[in-house]
Amino acid sequence: MDKLIRRSELSKEDLKRVEDPFFAVSKVKHALLYDGYLWGKTEFLEAGGIRFGQRYSEKDLEKALEKIKDGSWLFLTSEPFNPMRIDGYWGTTQCFPVSEVAPSQSEIEKGPGKWRTIDIDYDGLKNTFAMLQNRLGSLGDEGRVFGSEGKDFDNTTRVVTQQWVPLDSHDDHLASRSVVHPYGKLRAVTQRYLEGDDKWQISGKSWYWQPVLPHETYEHPERHDAR
Repeated sequence: MDKLIRRSELSKEDLKRVEDPFFAVSKVKHALLYDGYLWGKTEFLEAGGIRFGQRYSEKDLEKALEKIKDGSWLFLTSEPFNPMRIDGYWGTTQCFPVSEVAPSQSEIEKGPGKWRTIDIDYDGLKNTFAMLQNRLGSLGDEGRVFGSEGKDFDNTTRVVTQQWVPLDSHDDHLASRSVVHPYGKLRAVTQRYLEGDDKWQISGKSWYWQPVLPHETYEHPERHDAR
């Protein structure tokens, strides 16, 4: 069952059902426009200042959907395109920047650590154009709702921003193998939504963001073995 919930209401049992906001927006918009069944719809609309049952304009929809984009409301579905990664901090997701470096740690200029995702930015203009192109290619798929398959988002892009942070207590044993960067340093990685190899699928392929980038990434010095 598809449903909308406030971010604060997310339970452990629903972690695998949270759809990435980029894909959630089109699904929620379709349900609102065509009166699709969506648990929590009334509360979601009221939170956006829209009375349930009224005829809402495009401006009303965009206002409501901003709550999906900013992460204050989450879309849960049984088969998400791109499940949102949830980290160890309750209610914090990969798409929304948070500060997790203690003041005493942040004063350290350089040291071992890891790259942690703090933000994901979707290029609205480029992605709109890409999806329009995909829409033209899907017109022959009778009876299928646009946005219901991975190919509808083919070649859309996003930029993942990661920050160099100190190692947590559970992985501080990796300090001796880590490179050293200034804490707070940022790096940006551009990903594209493409079809690629997936050994877990019967077809051998699935749609996902490429290159694959974990929520947290460790960096080790390059080894130059003598020959």
